[in-house]
Amino acid sequence: MFPGYAFVGKRPEQSWRDILRVPGVRALVTTGEAPTELPPWMMKMLIAADEMAAYDRPRPQLAVGDKVQIRDELWEGLIGEVMRAPEGRRIAVLLKAFGKKHVLSVDVDRLAAK
Repeated sequence: MFPGYAFVGKRPEQSWRDILRVPGVRALVTTGEAPTELPPWMMKMLIAADEMAAYDRPRPQLAVGDKVQIRDELWEGLIGEVMRAPEGRRIAVLLKAFGKKHVLSVDVDRLAAK
């Protein structure tokens, strides 16, 4: 729904710094210096809208075997191959990197056709 963003919850005793230690998390959306908190009703509304595909964008026309470039923090710029026909917003991509083969599930917004 919002590429590059994750909505997270935390317990009252938990520190926001714990979330910043999660691999791939670069920053928190803040209001001033405090992380922005969404009220429970807004989260319920976003979840319901996502389940109804209210925010779905057109899927790219990718097929098995197509070459794609990954536009994501960890794998930025690497070229992979579509492994399975796209279903929903995520696509299985075979990536050969660091001397190994990796199968990644990548959001379509993080791929560019090559």
